[in-house]
Amino acid sequence: MPDQKISLAEQIRNNLNAGLLPRVLPEKIRTGYGHGNACSGCSRPIYPAQTMYEFRMRPDFDELVQLHIGCLGLWLAELRRHGIVTHFTLE
Repeated sequence: MPDQKISLAEQIRNNLNAGLLPRVLPEKIRTGYGHGNACSGCSRPIYPAQTMYEFRMRPDFDELVQLHIGCLGLWLAELRRHGIVTHFTLE
């Protein structure tokens, strides 16, 4: 059977359904440059030339969540699709 690749949107959806990404919005999201750590959405490195969005969810989600901009957007879209988020603004 050939190796089937799943889309980035499917990866985010799967991680959300598996509880690897939170189902609630954080109070604050910090931005900065990547340090080569794995993205919580796609598991690929977030390189120093890339913007990283990170937050902690306590007590609901204890781990540090770090996302590429595209993964952040897809995560927010999935939350919206499930009726969890109606709008979101980055300041």
